[in-house]
Amino acid sequence: MPAAGHRISVGQLAQAFAGTAVVHLDLLGCQSASIAADLATVLPGVRIGYLRSKRIDNIECDPRTLQVIR
Repeated sequence: MPAAGHRISVGQLAQAFAGTAVVHLDLLGCQSASIAADLATVLPGVRIGYLRSKRIDNIECDPRTLQVIR
């Protein structure tokens, strides 16, 4: 966890969760939507929720093209 006033990058978050058994992650914070979107592209096997969204788990996207599969 970054200390108050410090930042953590999407790459650092992805590295922290890569290879773990984490399958669900909720992000809470001011820029959680944009961070969640970036993180979802590098961790396609993890369901990522963010502060200002209704959780929708029935959408699947191709992480390479960002196109909706189903």
